[in-house]
Amino acid sequence: MKEERLQALASIRQQYSELSGQHGQYSRRLQAIHESLKHSAAQILRNEIADIEAELPQYRETVENGAMERKKLEEKITLLSERKKNEKMFRVEFMLSFLFLLTDQYRFKIQFQEKEKKEAQKELAAAEKELASVKSIFEKAKVALETLREEIASLQKAIGEDEADLSNFQKETEKGAEQMVVLEEKVAQAKVTRD
Repeated sequence: MKEERLQALASIRQQYSELSGQHGQYSRRLQAIHESLKHSAAQILRNEIADIEAELPQYRETVENGAMERKKLEEKITLLSERKKNEKMFRVEFMLSFLFLLTDQYRFKIQFQEKEKKEAQKELAAAEKELASVKSIFEKAKVALETLREEIASLQKAIGEDEADLSNFQKETEKGAEQMVVLEEKVAQAKVTRD
């Protein structure tokens, strides 16, 4: 009976040790998930998109101002062409051509920024999907950890009860042994008296 109790207690202790190891593994996984969320790709992409959107108004304003300047220069060219054809006219035309080129460059840059923004939004959507998956894993791990904690608490309670039973059994065994000694002494005395 005592050996069976000891074997059951050893099995429970082994289960407790295994569950404690699993608890440590889940805790480390949760810590890793927390760290990955702090440095997620979604947050980095959000910052990049915010920077791009902050730059776009500046380029649009430059293009609009360039269009206004171009219109003014065209009006000046018309007036100058009516007055005279000389070197000044050539310089104005050169400035106008340069302004056209500059405007086209800014327009191209805006288009490029828009393309980058769309690509960044796609990457952000993918990163948010990945983040949702990580959050799902985190929630599952959290539930598993809570279940593990409950199992450990239950095992600790069972171990405590078994240890209490074992202690009582040992006390009863010691008491029985003492009673056996007393009986043996009485039997010995009875034999001496009879002889």
